[in-house]
Amino acid sequence: MPVFRGMIRQVWLTGVGAMTGVTETFTAAARAASRTVGSDDVRRTLMPIMGTEALICYQFDDGEHARRRRTGAGAISSADVLELLLDLPIAMPVPVASLTRRECAALRLAPCDAVSVCDGQATRHAVAPVTVKLALVAARTWRDGLAVAGRFTPFCARAMLLRRRPADLADVQLQAGFYGVGVIVVDDQSTEVLVEPAPFQRLRFTAAGWRFLEDVYQLVR
Repeated sequence: MPVFRGMIRQVWLTGVGAMTGVTETFTAAARAASRTVGSDDVRRTLMPIMGTEALICYQFDDGEHARRRRTGAGAISSADVLELLLDLPIAMPVPVASLTRRECAALRLAPCDAVSVCDGQATRHAVAPVTVKLALVAARTWRDGLAVAGRFTPFCARAMLLRRRPADLADVQLQAGFYGVGVIVVDDQSTEVLVEPAPFQRLRFTAAGWRFLEDVYQLVR
């Protein structure tokens, strides 16, 4: 984490002397951009993810987090296992004989705390351990911010953090508004929301979407 914070300072925070710290700056911007990240049960962590660095605002699924801690389970990284879990109902036994060959192969790889097998029946226990409310990335320019924040499009609401107000404000608001990416400017004097992030609407929960949540969980559990 110290190396990561140093990268953020070099890329973005140089010259913002009045700010008390990286996390505080990002947190203030996230709270200004979205009321949903200001509640007490939403946590905020700066982390390397999706090939960039971002402030991830997330909530634990308390029941699943407690279950995994109780069983010593960690994050699930196998795409095939996650595909299998998505095809199984929660806490309802399914005959192993009804599974496809690929699903049976994934079942053999799956942690027993995620899906158990008893008397020829497979029972899913695992659910997604976190929900991500917002991903906030720092950017030198708003065009860079659109590209980087776009990596999170299938997974959560997105926003970018800029150090100065863009000169082409109308273009920023048009482009960022079209893609649903929030734009927040933080300098020595103030925090200004130029564009609010669009609420995230999940069309379909996929293995890739679940894997993203597992990657976050791996970094915060």
